Amino acid sequence: MRAFQITQPHVGEVVTLPVPEVGPGEVLVRMHYAGICGSDLHTYEGRHARRKPPLITGHEGSGIIEKVGEGVEGLQEGQPCVILAEQSCGKCRWCKEGHTNLCASKMLLGTKPWPGTFSEYVKAPAANILPLPDGLSLRLAAITEPTAICMHVLRQASWQAGQSALIFGAGGIGSILLSACRVLGMSRAVIADPKQFNVDLAKKLGATVAINNGGEDEGLPALIEACGEEGVDVSFVAASPTSIVNQSFRLTRKRGTVTLVGQFNVPGIVDIDKCRLKEQVIVSSAAANRRDFMEALDILSKHPDAFLPVITSEVTLEETDDFLRAMINNTVPVAKAIIRLI
Repeated sequence: MRAFQITQPHVGEVVTLPVPEVGPGEVLVRMHYAGICGSDLHTYEGRHARRKPPLITGHEGSGIIEKVGEGVEGLQEGQPCVILAEQSCGKCRWCKEGHTNLCASKMLLGTKPWPGTFSEYVKAPAANILPLPDGLSLRLAAITEPTAICMHVLRQASWQAGQSALIFGAGGIGSILLSACRVLGMSRAVIADPKQFNVDLAKKLGATVAINNGGEDEGLPALIEACGEEGVDVSFVAASPTSIVNQSFRLTRKRGTVTLVGQFNVPGIVDIDKCRLKEQVIVSSAAANRRDFMEALDILSKHPDAFLPVITSEVTLEETDDFLRAMINNTVPVAKAIIRLI
């Protein structure tokens, strides 16, 4: 089988490897599409904490069940599916309480112990195989995992139909969040992103107002006007600059919710008193669990037209190395990119 392997930081290549052998309770999936996540870029650069080269990365994607191992029930060859991207221990407090995304012992798809979706074939436990609902295309199902993350974010934020939202960051996660809020009945959504391509996409996806904040503070006056004197009900910080957390305090209403979604890898100063004085709620969100995946499959199957435009780039396995470099160097306009493996 062909696979894209990151051999060392900043170096990747297409390699030929044996097709994984399927054991009892396991399933072999012939991948059709793999999604590219920001964490894959971090892995390519050699700065991901849990994904160190050499390895086959990728934890998003969709495919067809190629082979079913002994003892597997309820699944059959030829079924379209996605893979739940974590194997949790099932024994710790968090697993027992249903918060498998917080399991400290979980194994992640796209790590050395569990080679990822940038490959023609992936082996997974049968329990991690989720068949697609009727009518959901494999291409759109490729973004099930990031959509599951967004469903988890919305639950953490207690977001409800009729509420207004501010989304900082209109890349893959921010764009999917916007689409989800739209189909779930938002009253209005304000989007801020420093890339004009993402701003234009947000407008197409149904943003009430989309603003190029051109380096954090430059768009603040326009954001204040867009969010109104009272502020939005919920803000989602789906980007990394710490300064936009402070802006969220200012732009979210009293007793509103500020939701931390992005990865804040660089220490910064948060003016927490602005939040305290407005009695705002701060919530955070990490990864996704089975419930989130099932809700993602449901919303994607029911509202494909709302989510398909989020996929802005599609490349082959052979084009992956150059494309990852272009994404890192910001020389290609992209919200969500997928790799075509068929």
